[in-house]
Amino acid sequence: MFKSLCLTSLLLTSGYAFSEFDTTPPNSGAISTGKYRSVFAETSRSQAEINAKLDGAYSKMFSGTDDEKLYFTLDNDESYIKAIDSNDVRSEGMSWGMTVAVMMDKQDEFDKLWRFAYTRMRNTSGQYEGTYGWHARVTDQSVQILDTGPAPDGELYMAFALFNAAGRWGNGSGVTNYEKHANELLVTLKTHLMDSVEKQILFSPFVAETTDPSYHIPSFYDFFALVAKDDKNYWSDAANTSRTFLQNHFRQTDHGLASYLAEFSGEPKTNGLPAGLGNPGNIYEADAWRVAMNIGIDAHLSGKKAWHTANMNALLDFFKNDEGLNANGICDIGYSQKYQVDGTDYGTCNENNWRHDVGQIATNAVATLAVTDGALAKTFIDDLWYTNWPTGLYRYYHGSLYMLGLLHTSGQFKLYFPESSNHSVGSGTKKTTKTKIKAFKDGYVRGGFFGDRQYGKEWTLRVRKSNSSSLNGESRAVVAFDRSEIGNNGKRHIVKATLRLRVKSVDLQSSSATAGVFALNNRWQESGEKGATFNSLDQSGKRVATFKPSKPGTWKYIDVTEYVKNDSNTSRTAFMIRNILADKRNGWQINAKESKHAPELIIEWR
Repeated sequence: MFKSLCLTSLLLTSGYAFSEFDTTPPNSGAISTGKYRSVFAETSRSQAEINAKLDGAYSKMFSGTDDEKLYFTLDNDESYIKAIDSNDVRSEGMSWGMTVAVMMDKQDEFDKLWRFAYTRMRNTSGQYEGTYGWHARVTDQSVQILDTGPAPDGELYMAFALFNAAGRWGNGSGVTNYEKHANELLVTLKTHLMDSVEKQILFSPFVAETTDPSYHIPSFYDFFALVAKDDKNYWSDAANTSRTFLQNHFRQTDHGLASYLAEFSGEPKTNGLPAGLGNPGNIYEADAWRVAMNIGIDAHLSGKKAWHTANMNALLDFFKNDEGLNANGICDIGYSQKYQVDGTDYGTCNENNWRHDVGQIATNAVATLAVTDGALAKTFIDDLWYTNWPTGLYRYYHGSLYMLGLLHTSGQFKLYFPESSNHSVGSGTKKTTKTKIKAFKDGYVRGGFFGDRQYGKEWTLRVRKSNSSSLNGESRAVVAFDRSEIGNNGKRHIVKATLRLRVKSVDLQSSSATAGVFALNNRWQESGEKGATFNSLDQSGKRVATFKPSKPGTWKYIDVTEYVKNDSNTSRTAFMIRNILADKRNGWQINAKESKHAPELIIEWR
């Protein structure tokens, strides 16, 4: 199913160009420059090809066949990433799914994943309140937590994804107040999941003095130091500590290999581990694959350092040379999934070790962001490019790393800074879209004797103040818009909202005449049993804007941004327009949706 490195070696010998690969990775990272590398583009792939590769993988992950997808729906509001082989839902998988969704600008999928994690997997009491049970199971639409203990990489990636969601889409309310929950997760990480003395992330709060090298992502800590509400210095210190740990770790292994678990000193872990881990703590295995990805991420986002390059050059050269690619050892075609950390063979092929596979191919490709050997880098970049989305029983881990790998190697894994951070240099582009939404229903209502009559489906919307306390002459316009036209059920990050009305005619006795725009609930119709009438409408909504009527045939542009941004309970927004000041004789008419100058709600969003 998967093409081996032999194919890419053939491409190299055939003279396939790799001269564009940047053999001098920048010392300043994208977090400060805003420049994101695409090693796919550097190896002669067009942007159209890269986009198709990303979109194809995302489609298989989130909406593929039963033998492809990882994304499953619990109900209309919640979804989850499923580990197929173990039939469970893991906090790491949920956090990776959220990260993929925000990088691909898929807010609906992001919200459903986050809502599931927050509602179903979060520990709401006890010693580790605020952490997330590391795995759960969905059975017949019910969710059972299998282990409430946390795996800290899940919380780490969740916090990272939530801050980026706040930066890319803005904050909503409740569970979609991304930034609020991200800051809460940072407190949880610091309090429960980081060693209080070492400032290093724990493998588990239940396993003393042990860290997992694959959980060390220093550039994430750099990001937290810029976006966190509190403890910015703490996260900056944690980034430096994490880099020191990784350098110490590589000094105690060979060939740039990392171990599954380690002491805080960087020494591969051999003692004091609980039973049932599956692998010894001191070998290179599936968790340890991710260290190469994390080094590539650190070099790319925070700036390349000599130790990044030395260790990733060594690692990829090890996998390519006679001990790996052309070996007749453990697995006779290509490098293996497991090694002793000195580079010697581990286990028996197809029993407790196997030939390299999709997830490892992806993490090694991301490591090229730190290397300086163009030919070596291209071998591993090509291997990922020519590898397909995994199918079958073991696609969860491999597929998740494959999708993350594509994002990193395509330059689409970007940082989106929340507005509160006041940091925008390294932020991913936040494209703003303007959408004009025409009213889907409107009308006007009259008070007093006419209070139960309906005036929907009219060509004009009338506004006039009553001449008496009976309100017989009072007319008020009503208009509603369906924000779902902008997608994601109308809950995009709204930058600006403008109500656009065309004044058809006026009867003004005073220059002080003023119209008020009021919030109105959406539970009304133009006509019929629930048709809008003066007496049936709830008119207690707050005033959100005012404007001055003017001469006939002119458009009025009314800023209603704050109201629309906070109108999160429904995808539909409605307004009532009333005469609020000056002489009772003042009145005017507004073109209705039946005319060619229909009311519009203009939304700028991203």
